[in-house]
Amino acid sequence: MDEKLPTGEEIPAELLEGIESSRIFIIAFSENYASFAWCLDELVKILECKKNGQIVLPIFYEIDLSVVHSQKGKYGEALKKHEQNFNMNKVQRWRVALAEAGNTRGWHYKKDYHQYPFIEEIFEEISEFVDITKSNQHGADSSEADINGERQMECEIRVLRIWDAVNTVNDNLISLDMILVDEEGKLLHASIKKNLAQHFRPLLNEGCMYVIKNFIVEEYTGKYRHVHNPQKILFKSTTSVSKINRLCHSIPQYQFELADYETIVSRCHDTTYLTDVIGILESIGIIEEINLNDRLTKIRKIRLLLEENRYV
Repeated sequence: MDEKLPTGEEIPAELLEGIESSRIFIIAFSENYASFAWCLDELVKILECKKNGQIVLPIFYEIDLSVVHSQKGKYGEALKKHEQNFNMNKVQRWRVALAEAGNTRGWHYKKDYHQYPFIEEIFEEISEFVDITKSNQHGADSSEADINGERQMECEIRVLRIWDAVNTVNDNLISLDMILVDEEGKLLHASIKKNLAQHFRPLLNEGCMYVIKNFIVEEYTGKYRHVHNPQKILFKSTTSVSKINRLCHSIPQYQFELADYETIVSRCHDTTYLTDVIGILESIGIIEEINLNDRLTKIRKIRLLLEENRYV
């Protein structure tokens, strides 16, 4: 916070220049944030810079993000007061900026949190972004070696599907996941950690082809596997992504791993590999608890007709 800036005064040109030259913004939304017009002006400017690839990381300090997004409580009261002192167009820009910021994934600090581990978590995640911005400045994707001097891995792929892997309990993002297909038609599962998702999300679109460099390949250890391939790709902070604009007929536009009836039946109680099944729903059972891999697991049995006289 700039303590030298009086309430209601316009942001000095040198501060606006400082915002434009920054690579990473950490915005701390507190209960009284919206009371300060210059804070809101800074927010508008920061979100303009975000469109140019600069990174915005919000902290919601003892408030819920819905308060920021929907301008509830003190945020709503502050904006109503601003309407009496400022141009309505200006206030509307502040409202739009708060709504956008409230939809941006960040950190939530609650009253019962210990500050040290919270700050440590922020520091760890920011360090990833610092690596990203440094590698972008030094042209990491033009080099044949990564920062440790090892040869980069490189492949040409098409993105078939992108989705957010979220925690079903609190809806927090776990990772940004993708199904990729390479020139040989092999399907690959790729994952981007939550602290890197904001950087890579704008660079990747379903259906498009890319050259990706400097990533990690590891054995799949998750509970569910999305493709047959037992290995998965992990993006690093120094992974580079370059879109392929030329026509490339060697990478399939679509790819499926089809399974016959016997294979589908064999996977009914196998949580290692996920299978999409299309059929006619015949019945839905009640929720039961069964012992699955030495663990009590709740299941619901359903019966599908896949083809004549063949059920699963």
